[in-house]
Amino acid sequence: MLTNRQFKIIQTFIDNDDYVSSKQLSTLFHVSSRSVKNDITTIKQFLVTNYNGIQLISVPSKGYLFEYDDLDSYSKLKVDFNDSNLALSYEDEQILRSKKIILLLFENKYITKWNIIDQLFISESTFYSDLKEVEVILQKYNLKISQKKQSGYFIIGSEKDKRLCLIKENIYNFDEDKIYHDEVLNIQNISKISETLSDILLKYQYRTSDTLLENLIVHIVITLERIRRGNLIDELISIPNVENLKEYKIAKAIFNSFLQPTLSINDEHLKNEVIQLTANLLGKSEYDQDTLISKETNTFIQESLEKIKNEFNVDFTNDVDLKISLSLHLVPLLNRVRYGMQQKSKMAKEIKVSFPLATDVASYFTLLIQQKYALKVSDDEITFLSLYFNYSLDSLKTEEDAKNILIITSLRQSETILIRQKFMHWFKNQIESLSFVRPNEAIKDLSNYDAIFTTDAFEDDRYSGAVVKIGLFPNDEDYVRINHALYGFTSAESVLSKLDKDLVFIGKAKNKEDVLNKLFKLSKEHFDLDHKFKKSVLEREDIGNTYYGSKIAMPHPLSPITKETFVALALLENEIDWGENQKVQIIIMVCTEMNNPKAFQFWHYISLLVSNDKLIHKLLNNLTYDNFISLMRTAILPEFN
Repeated sequence: MLTNRQFKIIQTFIDNDDYVSSKQLSTLFHVSSRSVKNDITTIKQFLVTNYNGIQLISVPSKGYLFEYDDLDSYSKLKVDFNDSNLALSYEDEQILRSKKIILLLFENKYITKWNIIDQLFISESTFYSDLKEVEVILQKYNLKISQKKQSGYFIIGSEKDKRLCLIKENIYNFDEDKIYHDEVLNIQNISKISETLSDILLKYQYRTSDTLLENLIVHIVITLERIRRGNLIDELISIPNVENLKEYKIAKAIFNSFLQPTLSINDEHLKNEVIQLTANLLGKSEYDQDTLISKETNTFIQESLEKIKNEFNVDFTNDVDLKISLSLHLVPLLNRVRYGMQQKSKMAKEIKVSFPLATDVASYFTLLIQQKYALKVSDDEITFLSLYFNYSLDSLKTEEDAKNILIITSLRQSETILIRQKFMHWFKNQIESLSFVRPNEAIKDLSNYDAIFTTDAFEDDRYSGAVVKIGLFPNDEDYVRINHALYGFTSAESVLSKLDKDLVFIGKAKNKEDVLNKLFKLSKEHFDLDHKFKKSVLEREDIGNTYYGSKIAMPHPLSPITKETFVALALLENEIDWGENQKVQIIIMVCTEMNNPKAFQFWHYISLLVSNDKLIHKLLNNLTYDNFISLMRTAILPEFN
């Protein structure tokens, strides 16, 4: 997607036989040379994606010029960019910059003109033009710009009106850095706020809709952030008998629950905040209206979660926390993609390997984004989204498959509280019953339990090796063991059984397409697969390539479509290109069975090998099936001991 300015830059080049320099473009559109260069980069990529055979070439000291070898494609470009209706669909970048300026001016100190210009990469004339747009927006909320000759600019007005401006103009949704890199505004805290708020509203029997609840949560998050930054409401709203109102008691309970002791706020300011929230609760329409999360965004996310449910057999549709987090993330994400500013993830490889199901769900979600908004999300951005889905997966309610758990321990009943709390924290929505017995106690029927754990070292023939050892103070390693016992494979051999020798290709391959075709052929010979299988694997590659580093690629279907879990493996004698500067020799095509979320645990075991550089080095030195199995066993065996 292009900005309005980028649209006009393309119009400048159409039917122009002369080179146009960046300086000319900078003067024409009142922006800096850096902005022009960023626009040119975006336009070049846009042409590659949408118009075959057209290039925007650059020649030093001359400038830029269209070059094309496909007349039909160039004719289509001319028709498209002479369409006035299409031009209107391209976003006005001035609005984008104006919102950024408002955020900068909302800091607790004056900011100079040159500071703003440097941060936005704009010219001085563009700044003054944008400032007029900012003043128009602020006037709607009784806010004004104060200017001091030496200090710069600052927005003056009441804190109440400032918050209203942020919310109504959807500005907090807009700036990624001020939301997602902050300790308050993240999915874990949104989850806590959502849970606590629901309890408070239930306690006071306050009727609420989904929209009201979601927007109220975001209001609270924004309020807490403004308070944390020292922005407090000074003016007192007069409401008769306010302290007797149910809404006042709710507002007070909310602040008592969420205000951290470290935040210094006096009683007068706190009361002002409580009364302000009371007034908003009394006027439910303040939250019922789609002022925070737009109706379009809400609808898109809900429909996307329904499609994810159909594709992956995992139901996120009732996860309010996830929906809010995705809504807040989506707006700045779309803007980053539009303006060629997608973020890099330092943890991309680790996230891919650690959270494969969440990464696949996030990849599918970005495919839906591409279909809806015609914007392609990068691999790195996908990994950020996968963290939201993984958090939701961890806390997903699975009442229909709730587990009955038995823990054998020599601890007295009164001493088991820490273990009980840890289990309920990790699996709070997934446990039907949690029972404790001492090692010498008789158990009538072991089949009543889905998993059995022990804190003691003992041997008892009654359990036939079905007991998993955990610590008295369960840690993250214990969590992995517990989770696998509840949902995953039961032994190393049960994992290795999915690695059939008949599904291995060893030899040379010409390229990526060649090796994939070899693996498709092997898979089709052993399983009942139709054309959808190959199509799904290739679609997954189109969304974001599946290179995992260390000369390893792990292609797989976009979503589970096979009846069985299996791996088709290629161990190549030569390196092939998998993407830009990505050479591979080990290709692990992982297929997990449909309608069984537990099957995704298989990814965890594969990741234990893939993420172990020492084992991969040994594999590359001896690319055989037997060595692969041996190293795989070495990687996963500790999980079952």
